[in-house]
Amino acid sequence: MALDEAILLTTPGPALRLHVWAAPAVTIGYFAKFTRNADDPGPPPTRRWTGGGTVEHGHDVTFSLAVPAGVSDTGTVSDRYRAIHAALADALNASGLPARLDDGAPGPTDFRAGVCFAKPVRWDVLDAASGAKIAGGAQRRSRRGWLHQGSVRVPHPDPAAEWTARFARNLTDGPVRDWEPGPETHDRAAELARTRYGAEAWLRRF
Repeated sequence: MALDEAILLTTPGPALRLHVWAAPAVTIGYFAKFTRNADDPGPPPTRRWTGGGTVEHGHDVTFSLAVPAGVSDTGTVSDRYRAIHAALADALNASGLPARLDDGAPGPTDFRAGVCFAKPVRWDVLDAASGAKIAGGAQRRSRRGWLHQGSVRVPHPDPAAEWTARFARNLTDGPVRDWEPGPETHDRAAELARTRYGAEAWLRRF
């Protein structure tokens, strides 16, 4: 979570990051209420900078799209959410994973534990056959730009799978190139991990 924010703060152009998890993990949205019991044997949660509810990681491909201010500031959060997920659904379909957008009417937000994949909201990505939610995300904007964080549940999660390259191409009209965060980004991420994401005050702020 710290690295995603650090990328937004230090990278001059849009950056898409995809990764999987070495062990089960839990993230909760910025405004989600912290409800973990002291004797809970599960992995300790991390609060995201973006919104949304609780997401259990470990069997998903997690991605972030960081776009600095002045690059793409048009449209609403809903417009960007729809565009990102349309690009994702197209990539999944092209790779033989039938997907479609949930184009139903927007409903109330529910931040209860586990609800993120239990109940889709408008413009989430659904399995075209079963209707189950397979991808969702959350977004936040600041004067430095905007950050979208998402989770994709597909068989055999792999950040280098065929659909990921098409997803990246769908997000831009220009060329796509491989990129790795530099020392400045990693240093900022380490600082954020220490002062924010690893702090009890951040985790328990709500």
